[in-house]
Amino acid sequence: MTGNPPLNGCTPTWAGHGNYPPRYGWLSKTHNALTEDPDTFTRPDTTVRLGVGTSQVRAMRFWSTAFGLARPAHRSGLTPSGRGTWLLDPTSGADPYQEDPATQWLLHWWLLSSDTCPTPTFHYLIADAPLSTYGRTDAVAAVRRATRRIGWKDPGDNLVSRDLTAFLAMYAYEPQTAERGTPEGNRLLEDAAFNPWRALHITLRVPGRKDVFQVNRHAGKAAPKPLLAYACLDHAARISEGHTHVALSRLHTDPSGPGRVMLADHATLCRALETTAARLPELGLGIDDTAEDGPRLHWTGPADQAAARILADHYDLPDGPPAPRHDTTEALFTL
Repeated sequence: MTGNPPLNGCTPTWAGHGNYPPRYGWLSKTHNALTEDPDTFTRPDTTVRLGVGTSQVRAMRFWSTAFGLARPAHRSGLTPSGRGTWLLDPTSGADPYQEDPATQWLLHWWLLSSDTCPTPTFHYLIADAPLSTYGRTDAVAAVRRATRRIGWKDPGDNLVSRDLTAFLAMYAYEPQTAERGTPEGNRLLEDAAFNPWRALHITLRVPGRKDVFQVNRHAGKAAPKPLLAYACLDHAARISEGHTHVALSRLHTDPSGPGRVMLADHATLCRALETTAARLPELGLGIDDTAEDGPRLHWTGPADQAAARILADHYDLPDGPPAPRHDTTEALFTL
């Protein structure tokens, strides 16, 4: 890892999910409910409307905002964001039921690359931690040390441990150790179906070692190339200050950049960008190796519009999602 301070861009919020990872179907169900009624989460019959328990209601609200799929409305209400509508609208959305494996990578990127990432434990373990293998106790201690390093109030063992529970439930892939048709085999299959982010293999449970997990620093090699290219341009839109180029080293090493959040090495990012450049020549994507400060990625026009065009092409839509600073339900990039 680099010398950047840990938890860059994160907010000191802990366990807002109540130990629950985002379950399959929750995001679409929340989007549809908020489209009909922005006050869904303040109604006395919310549990009936959403078909879940009280603690899961809180988790559904948390995850819809954490992924940037919902934004504050009047009073304490929520409304679908432009990004949420683009992805989850049941009629025109890019992937309302998360059927495309790329969507899990996209949501992973939106969660951890946010300028106000609300899951600092997740961010630390994936993008900041100097080690790859942790036991539960060591992971909690490492996160607490990181918070003290940047001057946050120490959240204590309990809150970080609850974050870790949700982190492992969301991401930790468990190798199939039981035959299908057996109770244990059926449990593993059901867990995988309800937790689609496990298929990314970002985190692996170490067989035979209880509560030991390993972050797969090479997981990004399996990420769809358009999603990696999108992440590069999306990150460039935040850091390029209006320029049409950015140092490749920034994309690889920035704490909230695609190299670290998407667990992709330099060569993997370059292959994704080269493939996308060949498919979408109108973006003017290219890598300049002659700059004095090292190789640069360059493009034509605003980086956020180039990023949106990449997603529009992948999902075969006329437009891509709005960047957060342009995020309204009425305005989408049309390219």
